[in-house]
Amino acid sequence: MELEAQGYTVAIKGIPVTSSGFYNDEFQQIEKKMEPLDIALSQSGELEQEFCLEFTDYHEIILKRKTT
Repeated sequence: MELEAQGYTVAIKGIPVTSSGFYNDEFQQIEKKMEPLDIALSQSGELEQEFCLEFTDYHEIILKRKTT
């Protein structure tokens, strides 16, 4: 939600997502994945940052550079 408020577009595994979409269960295919998730942040149509988010345990995550 905060990223959207700052004007960012968020894509997870190439799928554009929104916070309201998650609240409305529109992204169940992403929410059920426990594998590393590639995340891309764009602003004004320009790619700003890419990284990988991996859930390792309850409330534990690893953030790392996206690997191609």
